[in-house]
Amino acid sequence: MKASLIKDPPDACASHSSGIARKIIIAATLIVAAFLLFFRLGHYSLRDDETMVALVAKGVLKTGDTSALIDYDNVVAYENGRLLHNLHDRSTPPLATYITAASFVLFGKNTWGARIPFALMGLATIALVLYWARKQSLAILALVALGMLCNVTLILLFRQCRYYAPSILFTTAIAYVYYNWRGGRKQLLLLSLLFAGLFAANYLNYVILLPCLLIDYIIWKRREHALNLKDWACLLLPQAIICAPLALIWNPLKTGQSTLMASNHLADKLRLLYWYFRDLNTCEFYSIAILVLALVIGIWKKKTWMVRGCVAFVVYVAAISFLSPQVVKVTSVADVRYLGPIVPLGVALAAGVIGFISMKKIWIALPLGVVVFAFSLIYGNWKTRPSTIYAYINELRAPPPEPYAPVSEWINQHVPVGGTVFVSPNYATYPLMFHAPRARYAWQLDNRNDPQFANLSPFLFKGEEMPDYLIGFGPFVNELGRQLQTYNHLNTRYQLVAVVDALWKDLYRPELFWRTFTPILNYPNEAKVFIFKRAPAISLIPGQ
Repeated sequence: MKASLIKDPPDACASHSSGIARKIIIAATLIVAAFLLFFRLGHYSLRDDETMVALVAKGVLKTGDTSALIDYDNVVAYENGRLLHNLHDRSTPPLATYITAASFVLFGKNTWGARIPFALMGLATIALVLYWARKQSLAILALVALGMLCNVTLILLFRQCRYYAPSILFTTAIAYVYYNWRGGRKQLLLLSLLFAGLFAANYLNYVILLPCLLIDYIIWKRREHALNLKDWACLLLPQAIICAPLALIWNPLKTGQSTLMASNHLADKLRLLYWYFRDLNTCEFYSIAILVLALVIGIWKKKTWMVRGCVAFVVYVAAISFLSPQVVKVTSVADVRYLGPIVPLGVALAAGVIGFISMKKIWIALPLGVVVFAFSLIYGNWKTRPSTIYAYINELRAPPPEPYAPVSEWINQHVPVGGTVFVSPNYATYPLMFHAPRARYAWQLDNRNDPQFANLSPFLFKGEEMPDYLIGFGPFVNELGRQLQTYNHLNTRYQLVAVVDALWKDLYRPELFWRTFTPILNYPNEAKVFIFKRAPAISLIPGQ
């Protein structure tokens, strides 16, 4: 008894100290994460992908539905209305749009208001991952925290007005509930509701998660707790009740989006599979070396969770390669943004590998973690960008200029309300439509025969009405002349009225191979933005 009394207090003190250390790690991580997520959140203009959500959110505020008709007769008709059915966005799952509409009510129709709910979801995801890791060793918890903070790709995805943050949050929550499921029906019901949330956020992320969990269940999970008929009903019926109406209304098969989904052949899909593994590594979603080490350590040391994680990772990437709507023929890189939900898994596998190598001794693990997570050695980007998190923090301190803000400002100052503007390239139309909403954005459509467009204003159709202004971003200024020639309006004269001194390209995308963290200086004159105004007609009658 005496020996026990003597021994217990030191153990209790050690446990208490460890508990305090864990709370400090979690609290400090969330504070730093909040800074990385929210600082200068509204600085950059919304990009084209973001405006597909934010502009339609304006339609939601007007009609309650995802209408593409917004103020001043403008229509959100991206790529000739490819996302539309009956002038409503019926290709995009609605959750992100409705979240943005609600945020506009609270914070205003501005960049901050568009992005704030998604940054909050990002913070919630980081908190969930830390909660999941809280019972692991102090070294593993610290490594997971470091990995989440240093993954700039994850932070950038969370700072977008897009489906990325809800998809990552729901996928992480599904993985947590599934992994910790011990046979209870309440957990299955929660899992079903989380799946429904993921479905409403992004159909593709929902579909590709299913084979990951199904394979894991068949190989591993059913040995712990096999689902019976009532369990399956509890898991599937709530999903069906919620998801079926969503799929009937927001159905990409009813829109032009369906043609993209069937455009790739088997060889294209295999090429895309290679691109995904290559470009996910380049964009620091994961490290190929870490994935291989995790699989080897998992098999060798019988760490089942690492093997399961590696299998899930590979299945997820393979599934998206075969289901992605990306058209291989028109690009040379993968659309890695679809795979944001696997970043936390990549961080967890890396933490497991470092924890094994360091024998979970925090004084060894942390320096190794800094090398792996904070530097680009394992991603092969060392020469171009030694530390992405360092580059990102420097960017927050002094963000590079971007083109949409000054061009929007010029439109707001010089284009009269209702003035028509044609923008080249097409995708640059929508950031301007959001940030300079009083102009009318012309020549988005070239198909009068589509019944949904029958009653739209002539200015929207190429060649029917000449725009008041032409805006060409960098090399796309040449496209303006080609468009005029195509529609036989070269007799209409335009004069150059402004050259916006900004590099034309939006280099603040979340994909690292399309992002710059520092200003690009000394760009040529042809890389700026050119604005033309229609010249007055010359009268051939004297005195007029």
